[in-house]
Amino acid sequence: MKLSDHLLPAGSLFASSIKHCSGSRYVWGLVLAVLSTSTVLAGPATPHGVPTFECMSLYWDVPDGAPQKPCAVKYREAGATEWRAAQSLWFDVKKKQYRGSVVQLIADTEYEFSLSMDNNAATTVTARTWLTLRMLA
Repeated sequence: MKLSDHLLPAGSLFASSIKHCSGSRYVWGLVLAVLSTSTVLAGPATPHGVPTFECMSLYWDVPDGAPQKPCAVKYREAGATEWRAAQSLWFDVKKKQYRGSVVQLIADTEYEFSLSMDNNAATTVTARTWLTLRMLA
């Protein structure tokens, strides 16, 4: 089973209840996430992002990728003009896939991620981090 088998279609709503234990008292919270992924310029394959609250994991299948061919990552909040550099993705030789994460993002915020190899044209992925709701007592 591949990771893509567990992904929701772009624009879909994901709801999950989380049970937290505080002594003998249980508190239920609801987590909502709106996933939106789109590619502005197609690369060797369509990259995608898998969000959490303050992190975005990026995956890009590249058949001719290699550990010695770095994949640079830049990101910004959607609509912003200035890009920020992030850690380059690492190449998983067995899966022929670049992967990595951008951390310390803001919850419920749409981001653009620019991925490029060997200074070629960049592929852009747009995705939103999860929305955090206050726990209900």
